[in-house]
Amino acid sequence: MILRRIANAFRRQDWFTVALEVVIVMIGIFLGLQVNAWNQSRVDRAEEAAFLEALYQDVLVLEKNSNRLIEARIEALNTIESASNVLFGKVEWRDLTDDECDAVSTSHSPGIIATSLPSWTALRDAGRTNILRNAELRRSLATLTQRRESLDRIMEVAETQGYNLLYRHPDLFESQPFRTMLMEAPERVHFDAKSRCNAEALSRDQAAMNGLASNMNRFSAVTNRFGIVPWAEQITKIRIILEEGYEAGD
Repeated sequence: MILRRIANAFRRQDWFTVALEVVIVMIGIFLGLQVNAWNQSRVDRAEEAAFLEALYQDVLVLEKNSNRLIEARIEALNTIESASNVLFGKVEWRDLTDDECDAVSTSHSPGIIATSLPSWTALRDAGRTNILRNAELRRSLATLTQRRESLDRIMEVAETQGYNLLYRHPDLFESQPFRTMLMEAPERVHFDAKSRCNAEALSRDQAAMNGLASNMNRFSAVTNRFGIVPWAEQITKIRIILEEGYEAGD
């Protein structure tokens, strides 16, 4: 109908009517776009609110797990260092404990499995990260992804280059099986093993001692400087950003 009126106005050379009809068309298009934009914005805000709630819950779980992981790895590193101090003659000689022998025998593998944030992974894979209005949160989440990837690469290198003392020097270690109960299923009995070692023979084996020193350096790097500590610190930063956002009413 509008196009017909514009065409008739052209034939009559009624330029005022032509201009008026064009303005009406443009206003209609503009209002339509504005309504669509408003509807999309409302959808985005609803999705953002749902995402932030899911993200916050994911962050709480991941932060708790990462703190437990750090505590376990630092305890293992301290045990390795305690055994190394004895073997390298830094402290008075004594027999190594079973825990120290076990830590030495597995020092080639830090055993770190870093999980991710399911809500963030889903949003990123869907290409919907643009719904996040908080630029600092977007950067922090991207940084967390980078640190997770860095941790995975460091772990891969540590596993590949680690010196497996138990495999290379089986004569220095003796595996001792023991029974434990699984926390998630106390009724089930789980068989595991720890290693006992010949500390004196181990301290005299130069290749084994060099391997242990190398393992300890890698274990420390994966735990402290480049691995789980920076990753865990980034998780805590994201939690703080989210909590500050909630307090501000975002």
